[in-house]
Amino acid sequence: MSAQPSKKAPVGTGVVKPQSLAWGHHIREQLLERILQLPVGTRLPTEVELAREFGVSRLTAYKVMAELQHDGLVRRQKGRGTFVSRREVEIVSGRVVARRDQVIFAYPQWFSYDIWAKVDCAAQLALHRKLNLVDFKITSETDFSSLARLVKEKTAAEGVILIPPGGQLGRKEVEVFGRFGIPVVILVFSEYAAPQPNVFCVAKDHFKAGYLMAQYLTENGHQHLGYIANEPPQDDKVRMMEGLKQGLYEHNLRLKNLRRIGDEVGAGGNSMAAGYHYTREMLAGGQRPTALIYDSMPGCMAGLRALYEAGLSVPGDMSVIVNDDDAGREEFLYPPITTVRIDRMEMLRTAMDIITDEEARSAGKTVTVDVCLDERASVGPPPAAPQL
Repeated sequence: MSAQPSKKAPVGTGVVKPQSLAWGHHIREQLLERILQLPVGTRLPTEVELAREFGVSRLTAYKVMAELQHDGLVRRQKGRGTFVSRREVEIVSGRVVARRDQVIFAYPQWFSYDIWAKVDCAAQLALHRKLNLVDFKITSETDFSSLARLVKEKTAAEGVILIPPGGQLGRKEVEVFGRFGIPVVILVFSEYAAPQPNVFCVAKDHFKAGYLMAQYLTENGHQHLGYIANEPPQDDKVRMMEGLKQGLYEHNLRLKNLRRIGDEVGAGGNSMAAGYHYTREMLAGGQRPTALIYDSMPGCMAGLRALYEAGLSVPGDMSVIVNDDDAGREEFLYPPITTVRIDRMEMLRTAMDIITDEEARSAGKTVTVDVCLDERASVGPPPAAPQL
């Protein structure tokens, strides 16, 4: 174990002693960990308070805060204090200045809370590691040739993080990434990543997500479930279905107890409209389930309207659960919606580790990120059978 730097404050002026440098780095790392967990605008301790907390001189504390301000992580307001900030990241459409300290984040050019949250996490982590995050927006029609040119001709980037449009990639596309010569981390599962050099997957544990949803619904007494596939088909859904099946089997139910509608949404399609129409279709024909599973919150919110129009209440007539969260809005719907949640910061931290740390790359080609189920009022027991 390496020795900790001495807490003795530097003596004299004009010369910064090694202890001061070591403790300056230590304080910076401690503050960065705090900043990454705090919302923008949070007031930070004063330099006097930091000096007292860490046992260093006020000058050392001042230099640390000045460095964080230079990096864009904090802002100072005279007479008020120092507050958490965020530096704007550079956005490009086809070219960047050649540098060695860049990570390219390629993601679909449409609105999504999940995408926005992941980009924000990556921006925070990039600042933490003194990297420049370059946003590269892609469309559902892309063949990734522009991204390949950017990596090959315009920059010597450290790596690429990618959210593919529609969440799915073909073999030829992944083969293109394998020729980039730098780590490419895809934030979904892809069966084609394993044989390609420098291509990795960091994906949500969709098997566990499916298992948790089936387990929770069946433990609440539901035997007939409906799955509204309101997002585009992707490899991750196959894993979720395997988890759903496992959860059903462990409660002596079979796949016939799960009715599935959807999977016709294209990349960039309207997932909210899909949730509405597929819910109406689910209610119109076949055996009506007592609980519905949605891919995402937009589809669920539209589905709630379809249930209301059909005269059904949640959870009295129909329980609802979603394999996603949405900026906390699920807590303020009526009723609050039960969701399966992933730690996006942990996902992006893992992706950054793969790009910057050779040891992390040697751990495996695919990493699954854990999930948890947030229980809320949208799930209850199934309605009682009508009296004959």
